[in-house]
Amino acid sequence: MERSEFEKLSKNLTEEERAELLSKIKNEQLENDSSENNKKEKKDNDISNQYKIAKAEFEKKGLLDKLLIFVAAFISGKNKEDVVLEKEFGKLKKEINGKYYNIIDFDKKVFTHNFANELILLYDSVIKILPIVDNFFSDLNYYYSFLYDMFEKRLSDRSSKFFKELDPENLKLNTTEFIEKNAFLREKDRKLKEFFDNIDKINPKELVNKVNNFELVLKLIKFEYTKVLQAFSLSNFKTLTDSYHTANFISIEKSIDKFYTLLYHLDFDIDDIISYVYEFSIYSKNNYISESQAILKKSFSDSDLKKFEDFLKSLKIFLEKIPLFKILKYIKKDLLYKPKDIFYDTNLISIYKDIKRKKSTEDWEKYYLNLKKHDLQRLVSELFSDYNFAILNNFSLDLYTRIFEKTSYKITSIYFINIITFFVTKFYRNNLENFINRILIEANFVDELSKFHLTGAYHILNNSIEKINTFDVKFAKDNEYGKKINLYLDRISNDIDLKRSFQNYIYEINDEGISLSNELHNALQNIYNFMTSLTETNKSEIPIVNLDSIRLSGNINIHSLIDKYVDILFRFFKIYKQIELIY
Repeated sequence: MERSEFEKLSKNLTEEERAELLSKIKNEQLENDSSENNKKEKKDNDISNQYKIAKAEFEKKGLLDKLLIFVAAFISGKNKEDVVLEKEFGKLKKEINGKYYNIIDFDKKVFTHNFANELILLYDSVIKILPIVDNFFSDLNYYYSFLYDMFEKRLSDRSSKFFKELDPENLKLNTTEFIEKNAFLREKDRKLKEFFDNIDKINPKELVNKVNNFELVLKLIKFEYTKVLQAFSLSNFKTLTDSYHTANFISIEKSIDKFYTLLYHLDFDIDDIISYVYEFSIYSKNNYISESQAILKKSFSDSDLKKFEDFLKSLKIFLEKIPLFKILKYIKKDLLYKPKDIFYDTNLISIYKDIKRKKSTEDWEKYYLNLKKHDLQRLVSELFSDYNFAILNNFSLDLYTRIFEKTSYKITSIYFINIITFFVTKFYRNNLENFINRILIEANFVDELSKFHLTGAYHILNNSIEKINTFDVKFAKDNEYGKKINLYLDRISNDIDLKRSFQNYIYEINDEGISLSNELHNALQNIYNFMTSLTETNKSEIPIVNLDSIRLSGNINIHSLIDKYVDILFRFFKIYKQIELIY
């Protein structure tokens, strides 16, 4: 970016933003300077440490050798430490040439075709195992689920008490009281923290080492073999090559350094690695990766395990034939060369905790929903002993269950409309409707707005059953919605596009049902609010001036009746709220 453009943009910043920007630029520069300084400091330390080795070697030598070193240093213009180091690297070169002369040419500074051929033989075992790795280990979520399962089994053998404490089924609850969700979730969080605190006290070092070791195996399988072979001007990686194909040191030094680093940290206990893979194969038999791809339904076979074993043996042979450690030490001119530390991507404990937290949360939420269902059933039975949510013929719980079991989609409005239908039919029409009608005829309202809202709610509820029946009949098997739903459910299987289309259709139906249930719910809410305003406990102005003069059949006390109706409406809305929480 040109200076003028930068200045133009910076002028639009506030003083605070400009200060923040300058701070970031300064910090970034400091970080870059620090990084460069660290690299230089490391290089200086490496040279200094090598000089210490050279001095130690010099002190071991006899007088004549020391004199020869001084002479060589004087002639070459080097210090004695550099001369000693050159001699040490000369010994290393001679040692490599003596046994491995056919894989490296120090004079030309190249790896020979024999090096490439050893890598081709190793790559042959890689090609055979790559499809297995791609099928079973490319999906990290699947692999992590295996790690979770493996760790969980080992934990459960010795930590059953921890699991018991975490299980919501073991909560000591008063079943006569309603459980408040926030309190329930706080208890879940407390139990989960206790569980993880106990996990942190366990040191599964052996298992962590197995997981980390297998991560190295996977990285070695997925290593950039073709990139290294391309440096030999090869395009066919399956056929052994001839002496015309070589690669200079510089072109593949970084790659073989990376490769050797993985090998250096790998524990070559083949039996232990194969037992780990075998455990994964058992898991794969019971947990298919994908039901939609036949190849992924296949679990590990004995031949697959054999391919892992062959690959590990090939690695071992390669390392025996190619002295990478000595070669890298010579190429880098570093007698103290040591592969870098490995930072593992797979943190077993963190993976376990993440999945356990998710699964526990699901278990607790499921348990909470069951508690709410129990609460709902209690509320319903207290208000209407004969209600079972099966009111409508077509827009019914059977429809809800069929769709949910096939697709996991929920038409929540089924529950709302069925409870409203029952309430309006069972209670409103037989009791409250006549009372509201009498109020509208005889009452003198303080303001017209109260009467307007009450009248609107009254007419909506008077027409509600007809509206609901019109909506319900659409879902009959011979009508519009019923036909379409049955057609979808018969064909849906694993067709992703069809599932998506059906999901959108279900959303449309549910929205239509929600719209209808909201209209009726709001009408009942308006009546409830009005009735509440008539109670003797109401502190504000009563919206009717002649409440006591309104006569009811049977000389029923109007205040007692209002209290009764308010209580029933209150309990209905409590039920409705429970349905919202559950479904």
